[in-house]
Amino acid sequence: QSVESLKIEHSKSPSHPSMSLSIGGAVSLKTTGRNLEELIILADKALYKAKELGRNSVHVEESKPVKRVLLADNDPSTVEKLGKTLSHHCQLLTTDNGVDCVELVKRTQPDLILLDENLPKMDGSEVCQTLKQLHETAAIPIILVSSLNREERLSLGKEAGANDSLQKPLNEQHLLSKICQYLR
Repeated sequence: QSVESLKIEHSKSPSHPSMSLSIGGAVSLKTTGRNLEELIILADKALYKAKELGRNSVHVEESKPVKRVLLADNDPSTVEKLGKTLSHHCQLLTTDNGVDCVELVKRTQPDLILLDENLPKMDGSEVCQTLKQLHETAAIPIILVSSLNREERLSLGKEAGANDSLQKPLNEQHLLSKICQYLR
């Protein structure tokens, strides 16, 4: 049932004698990097869109991600899987080797780097050390991804200067939890 069926008088309306209701809303995942003010602006746009659609309409705007995550991994299946997992949470940049990773980070300044340890041309540890030594990239969080056991992975990550580490194969929920932690 619509608000209109309640027949609430609307004496000031030149077009219709009873009240109607239009609703606009905005939704966002917490990893997209949107703040409350941006969501209110999106909801306002959605309200006007609902009004354009006619009486008793609802329209919702979905917030697009503004945070950028660089995934450095040379395994196409991992890149494809993570691309699907992360597409609603962030803008995903990818590279398949360490040398290009360093250059891409300098150029794009991502908000987070998911860095595979086993990259060609320059391994993940070297990339991490290089980025942490550069003034313009030192503050970017790096999550080192490796198939090593927990102790070896933590030791390697600490030695390289990584902010965190994850074990391959990646658990989707654990990955999203880590990403949320760094994309606030």
